[in-house]
Amino acid sequence: MHRYRDAIVSIYNKNNDSDLRSHVKNNVFGAFVLFPYNDEEKYKENTFYKSIDEVNIGAFPFLPSTTKLMEQFLDELVKESSYSTFERAIDKVNKENYLSEDDFKNRNVLIGMVKSREQFEANINNKFYHILVKSVNLAAHSIEYVTLFQTKNIFNDESGIQYYGQVTDIKIVKRSEITELPKESSELYYRIEVSSWIKLYRKLEINGFSLRRSSYTSFYLLKNADNVCELFIRNCREFRLLRELRRIYNKRTISLKGSEDDVDAFCIDDIEIIVKGDVIKIIRGNLVLGELHYSEFLKSPVRYLKKIM
Repeated sequence: MHRYRDAIVSIYNKNNDSDLRSHVKNNVFGAFVLFPYNDEEKYKENTFYKSIDEVNIGAFPFLPSTTKLMEQFLDELVKESSYSTFERAIDKVNKENYLSEDDFKNRNVLIGMVKSREQFEANINNKFYHILVKSVNLAAHSIEYVTLFQTKNIFNDESGIQYYGQVTDIKIVKRSEITELPKESSELYYRIEVSSWIKLYRKLEINGFSLRRSSYTSFYLLKNADNVCELFIRNCREFRLLRELRRIYNKRTISLKGSEDDVDAFCIDDIEIIVKGDVIKIIRGNLVLGELHYSEFLKSPVRYLKKIM
């Protein structure tokens, strides 16, 4: 099976070089033999079955009445996220574009609260955003983008995040100098100019999340989050767990418990799923339903989540 697997290749030519031979890649995630055998429980201890989890090479027993292990394997493949599929691949083509911790650590997007419809119109029409100097620490974040967060109590069905802009200039001005929204005040504000306001391909809904102050997120999360709360995911592990949960439990509500400072837990009905270091904990009330090491979770997210949920 090693030979069959290694014989399947493709051409990956990122830079459009003329010498295609140097870009031949093996992008098969595994190779499997089907053979007639009727004792699936006994076969679970076989080396060729265990090797599937380890190196994605192995064998499945397969008869008209012996399909359980194969069905389980296919079910996991269909339900797992594209991230898991990528990690199964032996030679990871385009791996430079895969998830990295920098996608979450670089909080270079200011989530700017909009306090009135008048402010929203002025910001959109004049390509700027303004915020009190004392309410943010821009020096610590080196912001490159700003979003407009429209609150529920003012914008109702339009609430959430629809627009972001790339920062072109930041100035400290007196509030009275912001003539687009006249106000007599000497308080100092950041006036943040943007090149243009870009509409996200889908609005980030609030989904009951309450943002009390302007905060920060990463550009990767801005482009990949499904709602406002997901902007506060802090690392790859939380993001991967959420994606797998959405694939498995897509018909049930998955909410995030926490604040703009941190995500405490992912919630499904009355169950909380918590990522702490290398461990994933499943909790209902004060009862720990199960624990799972993150490395085990990565091997087969669907199987392990179903086992402990």
